Amino acid sequence: MTTPKWLLDRIKNFIPTLAPLQSEDEIKRLCEKEVAFIRQEMEIAPITNDEGLVEKFRGKINALHSYLTEYRNEVKALIPCTQANSYEVVIGKFATTSTPSSRRKVRLHYAHKYLKKSGDEISCCAAKFNILRCPCF
Repeated sequence: MTTPKWLLDRIKNFIPTLAPLQSEDEIKRLCEKEVAFIRQEMEIAPITNDEGLVEKFRGKINALHSYLTEYRNEVKALIPCTQANSYEVVIGKFATTSTPSSRRKVRLHYAHKYLKKSGDEISCCAAKFNILRCPCF
């Protein structure tokens, strides 16, 4: 999928705004605002049933996933992690009888936590995948 110019320009302007932030709360607010803007631009909105539960979404959830990945990749490439703007997480696979463990600790910028789809968007995509057997990401 080719990233549209409007998004590349948006990311280019987002990074300098994000870079100086040092508090998780500030980073969270900025990222949530940015994700809301992207959803609005892409006209992504939940469609609920009579009980108010989200059944599906209007808009291209797959594209949202790709676009947010673009943001996270740029953050990783351009903003160094510090104790103030990042958190430590263990990634990798556990050892098996045939392969050694690849688990290790890494630091990720707080933006990686917040530049993501909502739980409903993830669930909807997973349900769609399970029903239709088509790739959702």
